[in-house]
Amino acid sequence: MVNRAIVIETIKKMYDSGIDDSVVEQTLKDIGLKKGEIGEYLAEAKGGTGPAGAGESAPLGNNSADAIRRRIDETHEMQEALHTTTHVALEEHGAKVDAVHERVSAIEERLSALAAGPGTQQLQDGIIGLNVRIASLEQQVRDLKASVNATKSVMDKILETSREIAEKL
Repeated sequence: MVNRAIVIETIKKMYDSGIDDSVVEQTLKDIGLKKGEIGEYLAEAKGGTGPAGAGESAPLGNNSADAIRRRIDETHEMQEALHTTTHVALEEHGAKVDAVHERVSAIEERLSALAAGPGTQQLQDGIIGLNVRIASLEQQVRDLKASVNATKSVMDKILETSREIAEKL
């Protein structure tokens, strides 16, 4: 179960960062919210009325240590939610890549069985074409993995900076 206040605060920060509605909605879907819930969260984050007091967080008021800790905790929870969303998307992508790999393997097996019959040269050319496409897909997966690792690295650095700031306070 997600904390409503954290989700609302995260949505507000996403909007403040200039992120489009479609990206925000997809992120909320990725963390397991249903379409009706997403609409409520978006309306509340944009300033509409939601359930009474559900999205309200305690104001920072003065810069007391408790208020700063609360703000740091909220930021940490938002970062964890984004991190979780990234991992869910990666797992889904990995499952899709595995499914494609299994299908290609099945096709290669069928082509190998047909290679003994007439039209062997055409089949071999087809296999070569498939191998080229597989190599291209593998390169795309490597590029995606590098991009995800870079994003994770940035997220880790942000988290570390937040911790250092908290320690200084």
